[in-house]
Amino acid sequence: MKKNLTSLIFAAVFLCFCPSLAGAVARQSSVVQTQQLEIPYSFDLKKEGLEKSLGRKLTFREKLTLRFVNKKIEKQSSKYERSENSEIGARKTTGKSQIVAFLLCFFLGLLGIHRFYLGYTGMGVLYIFTLGLFGIGWLIDLILLIIPNGLTPKGETRY
Repeated sequence: MKKNLTSLIFAAVFLCFCPSLAGAVARQSSVVQTQQLEIPYSFDLKKEGLEKSLGRKLTFREKLTLRFVNKKIEKQSSKYERSENSEIGARKTTGKSQIVAFLLCFFLGLLGIHRFYLGYTGMGVLYIFTLGLFGIGWLIDLILLIIPNGLTPKGETRY
């Protein structure tokens, strides 16, 4: 029984860290194994199910390993879903205009209003207390907002 649990956990960790390698192995194996390995994110290891199949309670070490494996499976599945749903070269946009940010910077830049607009609240507060980093930060931000990929909204990629 312990050997089955160990091999199950090893297989789950293997699928988490090497999903592309697992897919290659699955293509070379039989049809039944291929169906199990090509969709590594469709299963979820449950504590109750493992305890029932083993006929005993899991040890603390096994519970920690199980929690780690489930987190890795969840992380990999979300990464897998994002890569399938996104197109190559797709941009993540927040809907904030760089022209509006430039105008806010030009007229209210010493107060850091443009930083609040772009999502950088910490820098916005710093600009309020230092009057745009003594005017130097305001000037730098004006230049960065003119450049296409200079100062972008927080969380947005443009390349």
